[in-house]
Amino acid sequence: MERAGYVLRVRQPGHRMVRTPDLGVQVHVCTAGSEWERRHLLFRDRLRHDAADRAAYGRHRQHLAEQDRPDMNAYAAA
Repeated sequence: MERAGYVLRVRQPGHRMVRTPDLGVQVHVCTAGSEWERRHLLFRDRLRHDAADRAAYGRHRQHLAEQDRPDMNAYAAA
């Protein structure tokens, strides 16, 4: 992925996140069957199943995106 121009941004056990230099694209890579994968698939499935939760999550993400954060960790913590 680095040869394709992506930059490694997160390195955790069983999980990596790479981004393009312009920050327009991010890709998460995880170990199949890992706890990280399980949690994120459960969250995805919940949002697919419940329109109200999906809308609330979208509003929350939009609100967070409108605020100034010093870095990606502060955004994730919010």
